[in-house]
Amino acid sequence: MGDCEEVELPPDVSSAEPGDVLEEKVELPPDVTDDENLAKCQVASIRYLLSVLIFPVGVAWLGFCYLLSKLLPANHHWNWSKAVSTCGAFLQIGFSTMSATSLAPMMCYKHPNGLRSVLKYPNIICGSDEHTAMLVIGWILLVVFVLGFVALCTFAVIQVPTWSANRRDHLVAAVRFLVFRFRLDSWWFGLPLLARGPLLSLPVVFATDYPPIQVIAIAMIMSGLLVLQMHFWPWKVPVLNLTDCIVSFGITLLVTASSIHLKID
Repeated sequence: MGDCEEVELPPDVSSAEPGDVLEEKVELPPDVTDDENLAKCQVASIRYLLSVLIFPVGVAWLGFCYLLSKLLPANHHWNWSKAVSTCGAFLQIGFSTMSATSLAPMMCYKHPNGLRSVLKYPNIICGSDEHTAMLVIGWILLVVFVLGFVALCTFAVIQVPTWSANRRDHLVAAVRFLVFRFRLDSWWFGLPLLARGPLLSLPVVFATDYPPIQVIAIAMIMSGLLVLQMHFWPWKVPVLNLTDCIVSFGITLLVTASSIHLKID
């Protein structure tokens, strides 16, 4: 074998003790990392707040436009029944998104070190101050707008036959967004469609770390709505009933088939 060459170490390393060298290697980075994490958490909190404000700001804007129309000539005044129906249609279109947004802070998944993070905002640690603020905002959106809207729609669906029989057309026009697409004997079908959004989000809230439970629950919800749809055939246009059944069946099939690729630890 060839001669071994002597390798000269730098003065600061050669004169140091082994423990000192190891300490030098594992020196922690400066506090900039903590500042970056704090900034990311603040950005995530602001993003969540802005996503929540879309719905109350939209309702407030429609209300402001209605009041503003009263200052214009009479032929430009908004009809209050149509204004209420427009506001209801806005909330109905965004109801699934609104439900998922309100429940987002409650979806916490577990890390190997025992900590939990919000599923949609991984930088937010569950139980932190930022997470508490998000929970308060989410609960306000859930109680006032999600559950409040469902309660108002339930009341309206129960009362619509009475309003119609008593010729209270202005009240029927106010909830037109909820009933006009369905046959007269299935005027109530807007409620199950409305409830579908939060029902599909709940399995992720209660079983964030258990995808198989999520798949089973979502498949059961979709199958139940599909059976309801096929039994009552509620849409006025027949082709919409067939299309809705095909789409619901396809989604159920995709959700069930995705369980093949689940990795269970």
